[in-house]
Amino acid sequence: MMAKTYTQQFAESMTHWDFKDLSAEVVQKTKLLVLDFLGATTAGTITPTAAIVQRALGSEMGSGPCWIVGRENRRTSPLWAAFLNGFNAHIVEYDDTHRNSLYHPGAPTVPAALAAVQMIRGTGTKLIEGLVAGYEMGIRLAESINPAHYAFWHTTGTVGCLGASAAAGKILGLSVDQLVWAFGNAGTQAAGLWEFQSDGSLTKPLHPGKAAQAGLLAALLAKEGFTGPSSILEGKQGFCKATASQFDLSRFVPKKGEPFRILEVTFKNYPSCGHSHTPIDAALELYPQVQAAGGRIESIRILTNRVAIRVAGILDPKTESEGKFSIPFCVAYALTHGRLDLDSFRPEGLSDPRVRELMSRIRMEVSEEMEKVFAQKRPTEIQIRMENGETLSARVEYRRGDPENPLKEEEVKAKFRMLTAPILSSARILQWEKACDRIEQCADMTKFPNQF
Repeated sequence: MMAKTYTQQFAESMTHWDFKDLSAEVVQKTKLLVLDFLGATTAGTITPTAAIVQRALGSEMGSGPCWIVGRENRRTSPLWAAFLNGFNAHIVEYDDTHRNSLYHPGAPTVPAALAAVQMIRGTGTKLIEGLVAGYEMGIRLAESINPAHYAFWHTTGTVGCLGASAAAGKILGLSVDQLVWAFGNAGTQAAGLWEFQSDGSLTKPLHPGKAAQAGLLAALLAKEGFTGPSSILEGKQGFCKATASQFDLSRFVPKKGEPFRILEVTFKNYPSCGHSHTPIDAALELYPQVQAAGGRIESIRILTNRVAIRVAGILDPKTESEGKFSIPFCVAYALTHGRLDLDSFRPEGLSDPRVRELMSRIRMEVSEEMEKVFAQKRPTEIQIRMENGETLSARVEYRRGDPENPLKEEEVKAKFRMLTAPILSSARILQWEKACDRIEQCADMTKFPNQF
């Protein structure tokens, strides 16, 4: 008898639990992640980037049972809802992330799950089940192939396809064989290259949008008997061999009793690339000291890891997107203004002469000691020499929002209110919060969040 593939083993593990097996901690974290997703996605809908997609699709979206987040009373088909919500979720760079796997699980997973559950008029408990399964698949697979995969591939676009298929498959009640087919056909659709960074193009949010749509499509096809490869992960021409020079699937399949990985997800505290966050944290820690020392900085030395410099080391950002991937800009802005928020990346922020002048005094360096702990944490140290000769330094081990340095629930809710305030009334914001607090009580998710 042939040994079961990793894909088959994971599919079997997904069928061994349901909502009643989830701890109160897992359920609460999942509900808060839905709220966080709604905030980031709503903010994305009013950006010029979202407007381009809306114009391009035009009447293509049609109508249907699935909610376009942030577009009051606008519904569309499941596949287009998954795409649009996944796309919009990633635009402002405020969607959740998982540090050790180099992956944004929410942007591809929540849209596929939300579309699937609304398509079948499923319950809130079904949504939570799907999300826990989708986050589990995505995080475990991303850890298995990174950091090698990350050299060329944007994990959120590639692994996101499989995470989305797991979420949708759990909600649709697929059998083990059907889940295997869904994973196989999600994996064959996986794509998302880093080349967009070469010229600051708009590509990045396309990745989770397509991943959410591809994962849902794979699950819907599997439900109707469309087969997919059972060895999509470890096969000789499979996903891992094709996209990673090194990978290890030995810990991919969950063991009984292991905590669900959704508990490890980070709520982002800044609207920028996650690799910029400990530098920002350190800069904000130093801001009061810099002001007390007269504010005149001679030089800034930033010690961090190679990936952070490669992915978020843009030296001369000219667009909002480039600014979000520029550690020098983020640090200089934080040291100048004592904050970093969405307004920081507007044209006036990007061209601020004080920020630009300070950026010229920044030097980034790779710390070999920080390289060694890259798989577990993201330490950054900032060393500042003032013009009066005084030296200041700060080191941050974990990002604000990481499980080891968490945001309080009220802070996550405050972030949601801030992101939705330009679009929603105070009453609607409160209604959405209540809806997320009570998702498990929702008998028909097509009525979400209006029934609360």
